[in-house]
Amino acid sequence: MIKALFYSMGIAFATVCLLSVVLLCAGAARAGGAAPGGASAAPDKISGRPMVDVNGRFRIIGQTDTQSESTCIGRVDTPLCVAETAVAATERQDMQLQDIAYGKADPKTRKPFTSDIGSKVGYRIVSVRRFAPYDVPAERFNVFGIKAGDVAIYIETCNATYKRCTQPSLKSDFSVLARKGKYGWHAVVGVGDQRDLTDPRYNSSQYWHK
Repeated sequence: MIKALFYSMGIAFATVCLLSVVLLCAGAARAGGAAPGGASAAPDKISGRPMVDVNGRFRIIGQTDTQSESTCIGRVDTPLCVAETAVAATERQDMQLQDIAYGKADPKTRKPFTSDIGSKVGYRIVSVRRFAPYDVPAERFNVFGIKAGDVAIYIETCNATYKRCTQPSLKSDFSVLARKGKYGWHAVVGVGDQRDLTDPRYNSSQYWHK
């Protein structure tokens, strides 16, 4: 009798553990995770490189496009281009480029910009997340106004003025939230907000507060 009872309890415990693992895996796949496979594996259609810098290497953005490793600064064809445009606009203090990044200006109106700052920034794409309808937080928690189809790109940066960097600078991380708009993709959240919007916890209401 006692043996049968312990045997039944063991079966029940094993079943609960197995169910927990299945639900955990399903939740991770649904949320997208820190580096969802579909977004990170597929190459960007403009630059031809993977969306996520899986090798951890920092790319360089300088004061001109020719001094930068990005091939799509000033373009709004893809979320990656918008993210790199936002980083470049901030680094160069180029207000026209900033308007393009945030969807306020037509990229076709961009004019040459000369900066005397002389600095360079290193950046790497850590993770990417495309928000499906079931990922969008409830309205009362949606402080960033996220919509289905938006793409969050989590970026780390460092000062690369004098040498190529290998580690991010302190508090240099941020998310760019890209959305389709009038001219193509544009940033609705950009450089300055240090929250990682690719974190799968951000479809949980407890994390959506100011």
